[in-house]
Amino acid sequence: RASAPADKRGADRDLGRSLDKLAGIHLQAGDSKAALEAVDQAIAIFAELATDATDAEAQKDLAAAKARRAAILMNRGNTGKALEDATESLATRQKLSGAAPDDAGRQRDLAAGLDALAGLQLLTGKTKEAVANAERLLAFRKELAAKLPDQPEVKRELADAYKRLGEVHLERAQVTKARDVYREGLAELKKLAEEDDKSVTAKAELAAMYGRRAQAQ
Repeated sequence: RASAPADKRGADRDLGRSLDKLAGIHLQAGDSKAALEAVDQAIAIFAELATDATDAEAQKDLAAAKARRAAILMNRGNTGKALEDATESLATRQKLSGAAPDDAGRQRDLAAGLDALAGLQLLTGKTKEAVANAERLLAFRKELAAKLPDQPEVKRELADAYKRLGEVHLERAQVTKARDVYREGLAELKKLAEEDDKSVTAKAELAAMYGRRAQAQ
C-alpha cells in the first residue's frame, strides 16, 4: 500500500500521540468518556499509519494506544474489550521485540504489555492465565536486568514483576508461593535502596513490599 507523504505522516503521528496523551490526562481526571473518545481517535490514526508494514514507530504507537484503551475500558467496566485490546497490544509488542532483540526500549515495552495483561486477567478472575503471564514477566525482566545492570528503572521494574506474581499467588490462595516471591522481591528492592540511599521512591516501594509480604504470612 502506498504511504502518505512524509510530512503528512509526521503530522498525523504527532496528532495521534497528542490524542493518546490527552486520553491519559482525561483518565487521570476521572473523565473516562472523554479519555475513550481521544484514544479511539489516536488508534484510528495509528492504525492507518501502521498499514505501512515498514513503519515500526506506527506499530509501536498503535500498541501503546491499545494498551491505554484497555485501561480505559477496564475503568468503564468493559472487561471483554479491555482484554482484547491488551492481548492485541502484547502481540504487536512481541513482534516488534522479536524484530529488534537488542532494542532495550522494545524489550521493556513487551514486559509492560505482559504486566498489563496479567493485571487485567487477575482483575477479571482469569488467574490461571494471569499466573502464566506473571511468571513469564518475571523471567523476562530478570533477563533484562542482567543485560542492563546499570539501569535503576530496569531493576525497579524487576521488583514490580515480583510484586505482580505475588499478587496472583495470593489471589489463588497460594500463600507460601506468594511469601517466597515477595521475599525475593524485597531482596531486589533492598539492593536498589542501598545503591541509591537517597531514593525516596526505592524506600517507599521497599516499605510497600514489606506490607505485601505481611499479607502473605
